[in-house]
Amino acid sequence: MFNRIFFPFDLSKTAEELLYATKELGRLGVKKLTVFYAIEYNPEALAEGGVDLESFLAKLNASASLKLKNVTKRLSEFLETEYKLSTTIDAAEEILKRSAEYDLMIIPSKSRTPFQFGRVAERVIRRSQIPTLVIKANPEFGRKYYEFLLSRLLDKVAFVNLENIPEIPGVSNVLLVNSADLDSILEQKLSKEEIMHPLTPIPKLPEYLSEYWMTAKEKLERVKKQLEYRGVKAEILICLSGKLEENLKDRNATMVIVRKDDFPLVSDFPAILVLPNF
Repeated sequence: MFNRIFFPFDLSKTAEELLYATKELGRLGVKKLTVFYAIEYNPEALAEGGVDLESFLAKLNASASLKLKNVTKRLSEFLETEYKLSTTIDAAEEILKRSAEYDLMIIPSKSRTPFQFGRVAERVIRRSQIPTLVIKANPEFGRKYYEFLLSRLLDKVAFVNLENIPEIPGVSNVLLVNSADLDSILEQKLSKEEIMHPLTPIPKLPEYLSEYWMTAKEKLERVKKQLEYRGVKAEILICLSGKLEENLKDRNATMVIVRKDDFPLVSDFPAILVLPNF
């Protein structure tokens, strides 16, 4: 399914540790890895500072090329690897354009805070038109951690709010998840005034939640039967969004797959495959 992978690399030590760990993806059928570095620059600022633009970019290009050459040489022992780089005034746009021809993009998320990502990473995740694997990265994590994480990606995959489950080779154990916040459930039954009024108890709340749970379970049971017919073991999880990540970890999920719109629900999970909103 994911034969050709695109890895935007910022030359940082944290991203490098994750990059070396991608050798584990060879076991999952990955055929080729492209490591890409975008040299972003501001021509106006450089001109105002009296910097010779051509010489400046040539030095950056030479330094980055040497780093990329060494990294890809080591990775080539495990899977076919190449590197590419370009100079641009907008790194995010360049990454989005270059990645379009690949099957999968891997983005390291180095934020310590959920919902907050680097300027470039956030734009890429939100606008990518190909599946994007977001890996939670941290300077304190070593290569062994990432190797372990990537080697177990397909052990137990959680599909969040997806009814049409993509067939992924190697996946034999899945968690089917339906998650929503309380407001979105109540909006189907009540007016906004009834929901927002702080002094008015919500009528029939247990009944509404029970009805939602039964409807969601019925849909997921149909999906579960289809998966089990294909030889895939499936469990069902229905929960409110505030408890979603806690429940996923309790159920030992190794990777979460979501549509782009639902990415904020699981943005602090260690490995998230974000699908485009087709």
